[in-house]
Amino acid sequence: MKISYLMYEPVPELHELDRRMGRVAELGYRGIELVGTHPLGYPIEEVAALSARHGLPVVSLLSGWSYANEGLCLSSPDAGVRDRAVLRLGEYVGHAARLGALVVVGLMQGLRSDEPDERLANDRIVEGLRKVARVAESEGSTW
Repeated sequence: MKISYLMYEPVPELHELDRRMGRVAELGYRGIELVGTHPLGYPIEEVAALSARHGLPVVSLLSGWSYANEGLCLSSPDAGVRDRAVLRLGEYVGHAARLGALVVVGLMQGLRSDEPDERLANDRIVEGLRKVARVAESEGSTW
Protein backbone atom coordinates (compact mmCIF):
# COMPACT_ATOMS: atom_id res chain seq x y z
CA MET A 1 0.00 0.00 0.00
CA LYS A 2 1.28 3.47 -0.84
CA ILE A 3 0.53 6.05 1.83
CA SER A 4 1.83 9.44 0.66
CA TYR A 5 4.37 10.90 -1.72
CA LEU A 6 6.92 13.46 -0.54
CA MET A 7 7.80 16.41 -2.78
CA TYR A 8 11.19 17.23 -1.29
CA GLU A 9 11.73 20.38 -3.37
CA PRO A 10 9.32 23.25 -3.95
CA VAL A 11 7.26 23.11 -7.14
CA PRO A 12 7.45 26.72 -8.34
CA GLU A 13 4.60 26.75 -10.85
CA LEU A 14 0.99 25.75 -10.32
CA HIS A 15 0.64 23.94 -13.66
CA GLU A 16 3.64 21.77 -12.75
CA LEU A 17 2.17 21.02 -9.33
CA ASP A 18 -1.07 20.06 -11.09
CA ARG A 19 0.80 17.71 -13.42
CA ARG A 20 2.77 16.09 -10.58
CA MET A 21 -0.26 15.70 -8.34
CA GLY A 22 -2.11 14.02 -11.20
CA ARG A 23 0.74 11.58 -11.74
CA VAL A 24 1.09 10.82 -8.03
CA ALA A 25 -2.65 10.12 -7.82
CA GLU A 26 -2.43 7.87 -10.91
CA LEU A 27 0.31 5.87 -9.19
CA GLY A 28 -2.07 5.10 -6.34
CA TYR A 29 -0.70 7.31 -3.60
CA ARG A 30 -3.27 8.41 -1.04
CA GLY A 31 -1.71 11.74 -0.11
CA ILE A 32 1.08 14.16 -0.83
CA GLU A 33 3.54 16.11 1.29
CA LEU A 34 4.54 19.54 0.00
CA VAL A 35 7.36 21.93 0.82
CA GLY A 36 6.37 25.25 2.35
CA THR A 37 8.16 28.30 0.96
CA HIS A 38 7.96 32.01 1.51
CA PRO A 39 6.25 33.37 -0.31
CA LEU A 40 4.28 30.47 -1.68
CA GLY A 41 4.39 30.34 -5.45
CA TYR A 42 0.58 30.33 -5.73
CA PRO A 43 -2.52 30.88 -3.60
CA ILE A 44 -3.15 28.13 -1.06
CA GLU A 45 -6.75 27.97 -2.30
CA GLU A 46 -5.42 26.82 -5.68
CA VAL A 47 -3.49 24.03 -3.97
CA ALA A 48 -6.67 23.00 -2.14
CA ALA A 49 -8.55 22.96 -5.44
CA LEU A 50 -5.90 20.73 -7.05
CA SER A 51 -5.99 18.43 -4.06
CA ALA A 52 -9.75 18.04 -4.40
CA ARG A 53 -9.59 17.63 -8.19
CA HIS A 54 -7.01 14.85 -7.98
CA GLY A 55 -8.50 13.24 -4.87
CA LEU A 56 -5.05 13.60 -3.33
CA PRO A 57 -5.04 15.18 0.12
CA VAL A 58 -2.11 17.33 1.14
CA VAL A 59 -1.20 15.50 4.33
CA SER A 60 1.69 17.69 5.45
CA LEU A 61 3.48 20.91 4.77
CA LEU A 62 7.22 20.68 5.34
CA SER A 63 8.99 23.65 6.93
CA GLY A 64 12.65 22.80 6.29
CA TRP A 65 12.91 25.13 3.29
CA SER A 66 12.83 28.09 5.66
CA TYR A 67 15.82 26.74 7.57
CA ALA A 68 17.84 26.08 4.44
CA ASN A 69 16.85 29.23 2.51
CA GLU A 70 15.98 31.82 5.15
CA GLY A 71 18.17 30.68 8.04
CA LEU A 72 15.16 30.46 10.35
CA CYS A 73 15.57 28.24 13.37
CA LEU A 74 13.95 27.91 16.77
CA SER A 75 17.20 27.19 18.62
CA SER A 76 19.18 30.12 17.22
CA PRO A 77 21.10 32.27 19.71
CA ASP A 78 19.62 35.29 17.89
CA ALA A 79 16.20 36.16 19.34
CA GLY A 80 15.25 37.92 16.10
CA VAL A 81 15.86 34.74 14.10
CA ARG A 82 13.78 32.75 16.59
CA ASP A 83 10.95 35.30 16.38
CA ARG A 84 10.97 35.16 12.57
CA ALA A 85 10.99 31.34 12.74
CA VAL A 86 7.86 31.43 14.92
CA LEU A 87 6.18 33.84 12.50
CA ARG A 88 7.03 31.66 9.52
CA LEU A 89 5.80 28.51 11.25
CA GLY A 90 2.63 30.39 12.14
CA GLU A 91 2.20 31.24 8.47
CA TYR A 92 2.66 27.60 7.53
CA VAL A 93 0.12 26.61 10.18
CA GLY A 94 -2.42 28.92 8.54
CA HIS A 95 -1.78 27.36 5.12
CA ALA A 96 -1.94 23.86 6.56
CA ALA A 97 -5.26 24.62 8.27
CA ARG A 98 -6.78 25.53 4.90
CA LEU A 99 -5.51 22.25 3.46
CA GLY A 100 -6.41 20.03 6.41
CA ALA A 101 -2.72 19.17 6.66
CA LEU A 102 -0.07 18.93 9.36
CA VAL A 103 3.00 21.15 9.60
CA VAL A 104 6.25 19.23 9.98
CA VAL A 105 8.79 21.05 12.15
CA GLY A 106 12.06 19.32 11.41
CA LEU A 107 15.06 21.36 10.38
CA MET A 108 13.52 24.54 11.74
CA GLN A 109 14.31 23.23 15.21
CA GLY A 110 17.94 23.77 14.28
CA LEU A 111 21.06 21.68 14.37
CA ARG A 112 23.73 21.28 17.02
CA SER A 113 25.81 23.78 15.05
CA ASP A 114 23.08 26.40 15.60
CA GLU A 115 23.23 25.98 19.38
CA PRO A 116 25.78 23.55 20.84
CA ASP A 117 24.25 23.72 24.34
CA GLU A 118 21.55 21.03 24.16
CA ARG A 119 19.63 22.26 27.19
CA LEU A 120 19.54 25.83 25.92
CA ALA A 121 18.59 24.68 22.41
CA ASN A 122 15.75 22.55 23.77
CA ASP A 123 14.48 25.38 25.97
CA ARG A 124 14.39 27.71 22.97
CA ILE A 125 12.66 25.13 20.81
CA VAL A 126 10.03 24.50 23.47
CA GLU A 127 9.35 28.21 23.88
CA GLY A 128 9.07 28.71 20.12
CA LEU A 129 6.76 25.73 19.72
CA ARG A 130 4.54 27.04 22.51
CA LYS A 131 4.09 30.25 20.54
CA VAL A 132 3.38 28.34 17.34
CA ALA A 133 0.91 26.11 19.20
CA ARG A 134 -1.10 29.18 20.15
CA VAL A 135 -1.27 30.14 16.48
CA ALA A 136 -2.22 26.58 15.52
CA GLU A 137 -4.97 26.54 18.11
CA SER A 138 -6.42 29.78 16.79
CA GLU A 139 -6.23 28.45 13.20
CA GLY A 140 -7.78 25.10 14.08
CA SER A 141 -4.72 23.29 12.73
CA THR A 142 -2.51 20.48 13.89
CA TRP A 143 1.20 20.32 13.28
